Amino acid sequence: MTKTFSGEKAARRPVFFLALSACLLFSLGPDLAGAGGSDSDLTLLQLEDLSKVDVVYAASKSDQKITEAPASISIITSKEIRAQGYRTLNDLLSSVRDFYITNDRQYSYIGMRGFGSLGGYNSRILMLVDGHRINDNIYDSFLTGQTDMVDIDMVDRVEIIRGPASSLYGSSAFLGIINVVTRQKKAEEGLILTSAGGSLQTVKEEIRYGGKSDSGFHWSLQGSLVDSGGNASLYYPEFNNPATNNGIAQNVDAEQSQHAYLSMGLGDWTIRGAYNNRKKIIPTGVYNTTFDDSGTYTSGQRGYAELVYLHQEGKDWELSGKASLDYANYMGNYVTGEGPSRLVNIDYSNGAWCGSEIQWTLKSLPQNKITLGAEFRDNFEETQGNYDIVTHLLDQRQSTLWALYAQDEIRLFPHVILNLGGRFDDYSTFGGQAVPRGALIWDPFENTTLKFMAGGAFRAPNNYELYYNDGEVYQEANPELKPETIQTYEVELDQILEKHHRFTCSLFHYSARNLINQVRDPSKGLLVFQNIGLASADGLDLEYQYQSPDGFQGRVSYTLQRAQDDVTGLWIPDSPQQLAKMSLQVPLFVENLSVAGECQYNGASLGDERELTHEFALFNLKLYSARLFADGLEANLAAYNLFDTRYKLPVANYLSQETLEQDGRTLWASLSCKM
Repeated sequence: MTKTFSGEKAARRPVFFLALSACLLFSLGPDLAGAGGSDSDLTLLQLEDLSKVDVVYAASKSDQKITEAPASISIITSKEIRAQGYRTLNDLLSSVRDFYITNDRQYSYIGMRGFGSLGGYNSRILMLVDGHRINDNIYDSFLTGQTDMVDIDMVDRVEIIRGPASSLYGSSAFLGIINVVTRQKKAEEGLILTSAGGSLQTVKEEIRYGGKSDSGFHWSLQGSLVDSGGNASLYYPEFNNPATNNGIAQNVDAEQSQHAYLSMGLGDWTIRGAYNNRKKIIPTGVYNTTFDDSGTYTSGQRGYAELVYLHQEGKDWELSGKASLDYANYMGNYVTGEGPSRLVNIDYSNGAWCGSEIQWTLKSLPQNKITLGAEFRDNFEETQGNYDIVTHLLDQRQSTLWALYAQDEIRLFPHVILNLGGRFDDYSTFGGQAVPRGALIWDPFENTTLKFMAGGAFRAPNNYELYYNDGEVYQEANPELKPETIQTYEVELDQILEKHHRFTCSLFHYSARNLINQVRDPSKGLLVFQNIGLASADGLDLEYQYQSPDGFQGRVSYTLQRAQDDVTGLWIPDSPQQLAKMSLQVPLFVENLSVAGECQYNGASLGDERELTHEFALFNLKLYSARLFADGLEANLAAYNLFDTRYKLPVANYLSQETLEQDGRTLWASLSCKM
């Protein structure tokens, strides 16, 4: 019997258990830290120092202190990535407060602050790599997992910016921004070879090469291959009958991917580029395809190249500009029928675009830091197609976008900053859109920061939502769609205590209008996108961090949130009301060796058809050595979902299943050698 959520039931015991466990572990922190050598490579700066030197780029399109940025921010560094054994961006984001990941064995979807992305391909979050926009021009989306734009080993840090940022970035900076900053100049010099493998018949091979000449010319290259056989057997009760192998999908979960990255620069000029290719067999019978047929799969390629100029005139001003070329291709191979009636339907899209941007930041004024910028994008290929024995869709278009933006950081008093900004975008498809943002940042005491933030954002309807029409088979177009909009308000307190302790508390309210939802047209029986969604979210974020100079560090967070459909008053799908995260890293008695652990709790959530998934908690354990036996050898052992927890997550309504069981325990090992 399908369960529904009535609103009165909440899972509290696991949350209290996690909080109690975290407090006990943190109280032991200094003693545990004393077990490690003070010369360990894992030694970190004190939090008090980090608050003064840590900078973030994506919040204002220029470097600034985190405590002065007009947003709630988390930064995950390469040290934590390596110590925690994160294999992809999904692993990393799962550890960050108020983020959660859903996977339907085809793609991964990122949820944050109560807003999930079932079937939305992450189009309400903006993904950047070194400030370069990754969201494509067909679905306005980005993908994660083995579809990450750059391999996790090339990441120097990940900047996570919560809240609307359309005032600087335009469409898709709706809920927040994820900016992946690559190593570039910080890349290790020389040749590094990495070999890794683990459960689900998965292997990875990687090569990295970096260097810097006396003239200042620097370069970094990376390439990797991942091959996974996936689960040998998956059971889906929705297909439990003899005609569909009694619901057992065998050897139809495989995945292959390739990554490549290049960066080289001299002086003010840098050339960068990245490429990803991925193929995934789909075991779920998606879109009513033939169950247990390895011919149903999706593949995609994403690549870009850009030329970047950045000139800084001391502390007075800086001028930056970039020119870029991007492409994103997708193909879905969908099989229906069997034997003589077997039919292969091909669904595809090809997107290509070029862009340019120029930005000037004036820093020399005594009380102001002013940023002015302009952007242009030419989508010279926007193609969608679908065919089998006949052509169902061939839609070819072009479009353009230009935008102007400005921001002023005004220091009203020595300890008070007023940040104001806005942007105007003009689309050739639907016209203009203007959005504002403002923040008041106050440091009432030393190491105490209060942020009062308000802003708006929009997401433009994408080509898939506007123009996909497969000839009265599945979906009809709606070229009259308007942009989604959101208004947010947030208050955040950041407090550093006794140098080693940091506490963050955030209260937020989101109100979204004209949300684009897919519904069924009663007159034709076809699916169509319409501006009918009204939703709001209220929440509380709490986070506590501890780290010592001896290498012990930990982070525990708790999120309480309520996201609801304002029309029905019901809890929206893929929106757990409670999230709790805990991560620890402890240096061991042996020098250059540490053990790290994570616990992640997700409260219950709903599927599209109101089926309730159960709460669950996952535990991960990792062992990391920065120098194994000799210099240049780095090793990592990890167990994910250590206790083999069986849990399900909601999936989009184009699957027969409303929820899918996720992977059990998986093991992973990697060894890197610097030549």
